[in-house]
Amino acid sequence: MTQLPVDAAPLPIPDALVNLLERNGRWSSDIKAIGPDFFHNSANRTQEPKVLWIGCSDSRIPEGVVCDVLPGVLFTTRNIANQFKLNDDSANSVLTYAVHLKIEHVVLVGHTKCGGVEAALKYVRGIPQDPLPPSLLRWLQPLITLARRYKAQPPNFDDAVELLVHDNIIAQYNNLLASQALHNQGVQISGPITIHGWLYDLAEGRLSQVISSYVGLEGVQD
Repeated sequence: MTQLPVDAAPLPIPDALVNLLERNGRWSSDIKAIGPDFFHNSANRTQEPKVLWIGCSDSRIPEGVVCDVLPGVLFTTRNIANQFKLNDDSANSVLTYAVHLKIEHVVLVGHTKCGGVEAALKYVRGIPQDPLPPSLLRWLQPLITLARRYKAQPPNFDDAVELLVHDNIIAQYNNLLASQALHNQGVQISGPITIHGWLYDLAEGRLSQVISSYVGLEGVQD
């Protein structure tokens, strides 16, 4: 790996990032105007989120914004097409640590017009699209398998995407319920944890519940 000289001049900050830094400054000032001690208290206390949000990486669904909450409310992990894989150390470590933090609710959030879902369905139907990079193709394999049930029906692509988005929420929800992070005797569950599958409607900006149950000391309960 090429190393820069110690005295190398830093790169200028692009305008787009300057804009983000300026917005951050205004946001910080606005929060302090409402609660002068908010950031000090946040930095000096252990985080105590009650909700784990497992969502899609889509930039149009920033969980803190769509739920209108301050930092510290949601413990979060996001990836392409809101996948929760039983062999994914990242997702399972997040869930395990969330249990350690005594979270009370897990929400698995899919959304309409999901690009990952559309890519999987196009792959199955042979619809032309930009080649999927190997890493993305591997990541989408479970979703591609799920998409095969809609290889021919319904004929309308958008209708099939809507069905697959729903099925993907259910599939990842079921993976959550099967996770060792919720059943491993070495993981201490302090109380019942509700598990939810939610759908975010991009066209409306609204969340709705698709399915739910809870996991307690005696296992999964509907």
